[in-house]
Formats: sequence, structure tokens, C-alpha cells
Amino acid sequence: MMYKVGTTQQIVKQLHQEGYQISEYALRRWIAEGVIPSVSSGKKRLVVYAHVIEFLTTGSVALEPITASV
Repeated sequence: MMYKVGTTQQIVKQLHQEGYQISEYALRRWIAEGVIPSVSSGKKRLVVYAHVIEFLTTGSVALEPITASV
């Protein structure tokens, strides 16, 4: 199953299926350091899969500023 957004466990499982050898510990550390953005949902952290791939390929995650319209 392909996740666009998932828990750290789901994202690591998907990474392994695609040939990336990343541990869940490493992903959690990058989230804690703030280099990969995440959102808290209860006791879980949700991560955008594309952000993880971007970090692995470029070393950073470029986020677009959010503009609110009223």
C-alpha cells in the first residue's frame, strides 16, 4: 500500500519496499530535530512521504508558505 501521509512505522515500511534502508529510529530523530516536518495526531506522528523522499535525496525539505485568504 502506498501512503501519501502515514505514521513513522508506515513510512519506514514503504521506504523499505522501495529499497531505502532507513530505520524508524532515524526517521523519528529527523522529526525530533525538525528537519522533516510532522503533525501530531493523538500519540502518533504523521509524516508526508514526499517530504521524507525529498530529505533523503536533497538533504532538506523546502516547504511552501501557507497563505490564508479571507
